[in-house]
Amino acid sequence: MSMTNSVIIKHNKDTIKFMKSNRPDKKYTAIITYGTKHPGINKGDQRIVHFGGIKKNGEPYSQYFDGTGLGIYSGYNHLDMERRNRYYARHGTNPPLYTPMWFSHNFLW
Repeated sequence: MSMTNSVIIKHNKDTIKFMKSNRPDKKYTAIITYGTKHPGINKGDQRIVHFGGIKKNGEPYSQYFDGTGLGIYSGYNHLDMERRNRYYARHGTNPPLYTPMWFSHNFLW
């Protein structure tokens, strides 16, 4: 597990900062800083996205692999490829960019 409070990655020309979410029902927060203009978004604009589920009892849902770099929820990795395939069968494989589903698909599943 990482000992830092945040991890920063580059995606294309955008920057994504991962942190533990302050929402009780979400695992992570991603702060996207746009490095180029997107439709309706200017270079330098930021967007905050919360993703990854936590049950009402406070227990995180498991995921295939916690790939955020923070590893806060890596104890909930199941590494079960059949289960991963069922997840994609239910949720699809090509979610819109920078949505909660996109982050879950790319960094948890």
